[in-house]
Amino acid sequence: MSDRLACANPACSRTILPSTAAVTGGLCGTCRRAQTVAEDAAFIQAHRRMIDPYAGITDPVALILRILELRPRDPLIVFLPPPSSLEALYAGLTPAEAARLVDAGVQAFVAGNHDLAEAIARWLVCVTTHPVNALLEAFVAQQHYHPSIAFARAGPAIRDQLLQRIHEPDAPYNALLVVLAWIGDDQVVDQFAAWRDHPPPWAGTLYVPPEDYACEAGWELLPGPQRHDLVAPVAYALVPRTDGAASPVTVVQDTPEVCGWCAQPLIALFTLDGTVLTWLAMNATVVRILTCASCTCYGVIYTAADATQSAWHPANQRPSFLPADAGSPLPTDRLVLADQPRPPMYAADWFLPIQFSQVGGHPTWIDDAWYPPCPGCVRRMPFVAQLALEDIESGDGIYYAFLCRTCLIAATTYQQS
Repeated sequence: MSDRLACANPACSRTILPSTAAVTGGLCGTCRRAQTVAEDAAFIQAHRRMIDPYAGITDPVALILRILELRPRDPLIVFLPPPSSLEALYAGLTPAEAARLVDAGVQAFVAGNHDLAEAIARWLVCVTTHPVNALLEAFVAQQHYHPSIAFARAGPAIRDQLLQRIHEPDAPYNALLVVLAWIGDDQVVDQFAAWRDHPPPWAGTLYVPPEDYACEAGWELLPGPQRHDLVAPVAYALVPRTDGAASPVTVVQDTPEVCGWCAQPLIALFTLDGTVLTWLAMNATVVRILTCASCTCYGVIYTAADATQSAWHPANQRPSFLPADAGSPLPTDRLVLADQPRPPMYAADWFLPIQFSQVGGHPTWIDDAWYPPCPGCVRRMPFVAQLALEDIESGDGIYYAFLCRTCLIAATTYQQS
């Protein structure tokens, strides 16, 4: 050890070899790395430039394309934010502007820029009502079936091509079934019913029967055949409370009820009054959907949903694992119902950077779609509302609420990335 030198940093007690000191300026490896990081940060701070990549651009289509294409990677450049958000730009598109954007998506896809084409399709289908058929035709021509949600606007010609393709040998059955589910018209319903009654040879390669793929698009197949929607045709965002005004939806309230598994207090995840229940096709005056904010992260929780009798349901089955610590309680009464509705598919794609908490519409599935069976009638329970943790605290994950309108039984589940 006598031939080793002390690190040149007085605050460091490490020693180094003389040969190393000659290279690092007398610093040990740890101190040399820290010095390099500090020097790099100082250089970046001194030479960083502010650039407005949207200067002079007023056309909404050009703005959208610039936002979607911009991929800043240079630490010396800070890009100023766009003059308007993607949500606002898409919501304000005229039919002619939307058609131009679809054309741009087709050109991008043909040129191999699939990410841009997919982003355009996602935004148009979820946030607007504009047609995207030309973009879908480009996708199908190259047997490209992603994002599947984009095919919710597919026309009969595309549907027929997909139905023909799925009968071909070695077809991508999973992708095609999800795409067909999003189309979900009478011909698709009839085909799903035919597969249910007479499973095709390739059904054995799937994890679930072909007809169960309908749930990915928010519906199920009933006898008849009949399509039964599991989502509401209207959606309202849950937005931050800015005053003390009353809201037809209350989000997270304390209750005196306790969890049957961990004995912690249950919360009223959502309390819905008659204003909301009317467009959810319910005749009840008030519905309270209870849950345990901790335990429902590990299994479905059922509760009676009547406002006067909301309580833990005897059908609950304890999960194989529950944490010893119930965690911190959720903040109460942070969100209220927005004044204006938004398209029912607005929050249906988890990849879009939007605000996900909402009542009605399509849920934002992080994992596979799953609508709990009602313990009363055994039918799948329709989706009612969802709460994204990031909208009320620092966290990740979404709470989902479901309600059987016949049995007035509620269920809650949770998913996170």
